[in-house]
Amino acid sequence: MATIWGVQLWNTSLWWGEDGPEPGLMNLLAMDVETIDPQWVDIHVIAPIWNDTLAVGCTDWADIRTVYLARFTMTAFNNNLKPIVRGDFRCVERTFTGLPSGHTIDKAWLTVKPSLAAGDPGLFQIEITTSATSSGQITDASSSDGQIAMFFNISSTNSAAATGGATYFYDIQVRTTTSGIHTLAMGTVTFFDGVTSSTT
Repeated sequence: MATIWGVQLWNTSLWWGEDGPEPGLMNLLAMDVETIDPQWVDIHVIAPIWNDTLAVGCTDWADIRTVYLARFTMTAFNNNLKPIVRGDFRCVERTFTGLPSGHTIDKAWLTVKPSLAAGDPGLFQIEITTSATSSGQITDASSSDGQIAMFFNISSTNSAAATGGATYFYDIQVRTTTSGIHTLAMGTVTFFDGVTSSTT
């Protein structure tokens, strides 16, 4: 299991693994994150599922990430999901930080499509609210502390519908009670064929 250390400097976080600083984060050292990219900065650490201290909503098989958004109306582009083996379950947990206070979200969607032109639900679409369901949950709906959090459960049925080796488009969209629709993250996700077919 990898050991990860974190250091907080001004408004930035720099994360180390056993092999040193994570690629792409070195330039954050001693800088304000907004000076690096006027659009967005993605600061993330992927936690092993047995590390309970970093898991907010996902309890197993998780893709956990924190995404810093300089302004609430900005989108984290090229924020790709981790690859998924067809037929596997995956929990996608996201915490979005750097948000202005005074916003509350009441619904969120994770949508995966073979093309941007495809209509909803595309390959699949997962809709969540502040109530816990098998689909997931909005675990922090208020941006009063500058962040919101949520998790989506990609079921085995969802991932099995993908074509092995194909890359799909995805986004995470939320609805607020005050200012409408906001797309917080966009990117791609690739599905691969597994080796084992047995499930019983």
